Amino acid sequence: TPLAPVLRRLLLVILLTGPSASLAADPPARLWPHDGGAAIARHGGEAARPDPGVTGSLASPMQKGDDPLSTLKTMLATGRYETLLDRWAEVAPALRVPWARKLLMDGGSTAVAAPLARDLWLAGFGDGVIADPKLEALRVLFYTYLRYRIDGERCSDQSGPGDLLRDLRVEFRPVFKFAQTLPQGVVRNVALDAIAQEQLSAPHRAADPFVCSRGRLGLRAGQYLDPTLVEGLLARAREAAGQDLLAFIRR
Repeated sequence: TPLAPVLRRLLLVILLTGPSASLAADPPARLWPHDGGAAIARHGGEAARPDPGVTGSLASPMQKGDDPLSTLKTMLATGRYETLLDRWAEVAPALRVPWARKLLMDGGSTAVAAPLARDLWLAGFGDGVIADPKLEALRVLFYTYLRYRIDGERCSDQSGPGDLLRDLRVEFRPVFKFAQTLPQGVVRNVALDAIAQEQLSAPHRAADPFVCSRGRLGLRAGQYLDPTLVEGLLARAREAAGQDLLAFIRR
């Protein structure tokens, strides 16, 4: 029947995806560090690019006096997530880290989460406010995990956030392994702080297209469900994600 291909596709998505995977899952090992941030961003997809002949170069050089972050802000605002990562290194860590950290923790796009965590973990960037960059990288990843789990419930096609969760666990496995070497009280405080930050940002978070911008169903990718339809789902996802995070700490 004409419906058969559609039903087969839906069944395949149900079997292979879903944003309910926890940090406790043990994905296949990969070498790290590698371009983990780019891998995560590619799952987010990238918005259709304007014609450079009409709009000018998509990556025009910065002019003297320009805000050094303006290119990153433009890439983020227009959904060009891969280009955002390509241009990330052009901005000094002393500028990009505080900007990305505040944006993310205030409920902004999770597209900046992976490169931010990599800056904190690999470069050990500190700005006088961040006492321990490695612990801050862990907090960023715990918070991002919660955002993928919770905000992913809003997506009309949940294969996108499901892929983001799997990538987060694989690409940043050394950070999660590091968490398991810490005193339980320390890592528990980091997790509780991430949980509190997610709850604090929840009431005023806008839709995060990055979480929903790619999905295997294609046509519905990038769409958010009506907020009234997912209110109960969000509450259950918040509780389950918090429990999974604390369970991970006890391993």
